[in-house]
Amino acid sequence: MLLPPEHRFLDDEALHLGLGEAARQFRVFQLEDVDSTQQMLRDWIRQEALPSGFCLVARQQRAGQGRRGRVWWSDADASLTFSLWWGLADPPHALSALGLVVSLALVEALEKLGVDAGLKWPNDVMSGVGKAGGVLIHLMPSAQGTSGAVIGIGLNLSLPEPSLAIQQPVARLVDAQGRAPDRAQLLGYVLASLARRLASPRQDWEEDWLARCVHHRQWVSLLQPDGTVVRGQSVGVAASGGLLVRREDGRTDCYHGGEISLRYDTTP
Repeated sequence: MLLPPEHRFLDDEALHLGLGEAARQFRVFQLEDVDSTQQMLRDWIRQEALPSGFCLVARQQRAGQGRRGRVWWSDADASLTFSLWWGLADPPHALSALGLVVSLALVEALEKLGVDAGLKWPNDVMSGVGKAGGVLIHLMPSAQGTSGAVIGIGLNLSLPEPSLAIQQPVARLVDAQGRAPDRAQLLGYVLASLARRLASPRQDWEEDWLARCVHHRQWVSLLQPDGTVVRGQSVGVAASGGLLVRREDGRTDCYHGGEISLRYDTTP
């Protein structure tokens, strides 16, 4: 399979400034317009020998994919949307916390740019009370039989005001920083941060994740797929990526699953 002609829209100097020494670990492939970087990259991996660190970034995507089957909104000049193929040595069953590790890497990259951001379980990037970014991960084999993850990431830089009525409060990084981050430099910082965290995705992430969790030790409600609601205090995360919730009766349970929706609960 031949890849389509590349359309480079990011500033190479700014991109490499953000990547730093991690530049040799990535191949950034740029396209003007796609339906979904996640779906396109998955299709390519099934047919093509793409190296780990291959990153597909689009100036605009029309049908981006979010958690729970939602569409991820993007704008040609107000979003950063990309998907990354990363080879993994660990078996899929040992990577249940990968989404949390990736979202932590995102926040650490934003911190380097002076953006105050936090984390909401399982893998939402928050700024203030709104969602500034999200992660969608698909574990899959490559055409050569190796295993890896397609990591889809979307960040809201400066979405126009009419786009903000999207099912939940949405934050813009332009509001957190006073100006929108340069997309090329931001992508470089994010990829470099991902390279550091994904080198050992199962090690030493829980404490750093909790330090940035916006609902740690707060009361929350968990809406489960069957419609039932669990209420309790968010008290930690497990190594498996599950959320630890202390129930009203005093017991602590661990909850997993991308289909669970977390809501803040202000009533103790």
